[in-house]
Order: sequence, then C-alpha cells, then structure tokens
Amino acid sequence: MASSAIPLVFPSIKIKNQHFGDGSVHQLSPLSPTIHLGAKRIFVIGVEQPKIPSLTNENNPHPPTSGTIAGHLLDSIFADTMSSDLERMARINETLKLIPASKKANVDGLKHIDSFVVNPSHNFNAIALKYYNDLSLPVRLLLRSAVSAMILNQV
Repeated sequence: MASSAIPLVFPSIKIKNQHFGDGSVHQLSPLSPTIHLGAKRIFVIGVEQPKIPSLTNENNPHPPTSGTIAGHLLDSIFADTMSSDLERMARINETLKLIPASKKANVDGLKHIDSFVVNPSHNFNAIALKYYNDLSLPVRLLLRSAVSAMILNQV
C-alpha cells in the first residue's frame, strides 16, 4: 500500500502508529535491500513506458507544462534509479563470469543474481487520453482543475 503513496501526489499510508510512503523516493538503490536479504533471483514489475521517437524537426514554441515537468521528475525518481540498479547488477554478473572458478571463493560478498523485468508494452498517456472522455464529469473537472492549479503555480 505504501508503494502507491507518492509524496505530493498521494497521501501516506498509516500502519499502526507510523506513516509510510513510497521508499524509492529516497532510495538510490532500490534493489539493495533485496540483495542484502540474500535474493538469488529478482522479479521486477517496472513502470518504464515504451520510448516514443521524438520528432527531430519538431519546433514547439511553448515551454513544458507543470504536468510535463512533474511527470519527468517522477520518472527520474522511480524509473531511472531502477534502471541504473539493474544495469549495475548486470555488469557485476558479467564481471563474475570472467573470474576463474578457482578464485571465486576469494570474491567476498559478490554473487550472480538473476533478474526478470516486465515493463508496460503500451504508453500510459495514450491509454489515459483514449479513455479521458469516459471518466465522469466530476473526475474530469477535478483533473482539469489540478492541472490548472499546477500551471498557475508555475508562473
């Protein structure tokens, strides 16, 4: 439940007498706790969306909106650290393959860890846009006012 409590977006979750939020906000190595607890395999359900090729000749005279900036910041907080950690783990796995079996006993604290990563195959923004008009009027008004408030606070 706390993983969905993104600061400034969704409220913290109270469990007993303490409030919890998404831990990846302050955690630069999201795989670290799992590895330190002795994981041999890690299954990651990611949120990284398919890359949309940017148009090289695009000439947008408008600066990015608050929503675009907020989305980029959240993406940096959550997806970039996971990608970085997975890349580091893959490099360590490749390095361990280069060490002769006779010397692997001398490698203290490093071990091969398998990972399996699943990411969305469709763009969330495109899906949200497709179904935006299916939302009830109060929800659409709430979303519209939230975006407007972010834009006004940017000025």
